[in-house]
Amino acid sequence: CDPLTIQAMRVAAPGTPVFSLVSVAGAAGAGLPAVLVHEQSMNVTLRFTPTSCATMANFLLEIDGAVNGASREWGVAMEGRGAGSSCEAD
Repeated sequence: CDPLTIQAMRVAAPGTPVFSLVSVAGAAGAGLPAVLVHEQSMNVTLRFTPTSCATMANFLLEIDGAVNGASREWGVAMEGRGAGSSCEAD
């Protein structure tokens, strides 16, 4: 239940901008850094721009923050699959 400070977010993409960070809005619409207390949330908008019809995995949203003054790092795994008329034969 300790406050969480989120200092930075970034997409770690191995050599391609398949995922990009569009915006981050914490409590009351504030950006980063943001402090979240118990049951607060933040909105993170990502853009997925597939480069093929295949499943694209092993992308990571990296989050730098702190709890009780101790630095922490988190990662959220992301994956997606291209779709559309050019992918119908796949």
